[in-house]
Amino acid sequence: MKKIQLGNMVRVKDYGYKDWDGKRGEVVAIVKESAINSLKRKNWKEYIVQFSQPFTWSYFKRKELRWDE
Repeated sequence: MKKIQLGNMVRVKDYGYKDWDGKRGEVVAIVKESAINSLKRKNWKEYIVQFSQPFTWSYFKRKELRWDE
């Protein structure tokens, strides 16, 4: 699996219930998140993807994105 970096073009996976399904966009930011649930700490990354048509952005987890060649 390729590493997603800033400036990469990615495509949102088709889940059938989101407005962004199948859209292609550019990764403009990577946000590292952390939370404590009970006594366990959970760390994850969220990727902010900017779309050109319409010119908007949204954030996604890694499993919601796929590499776009």
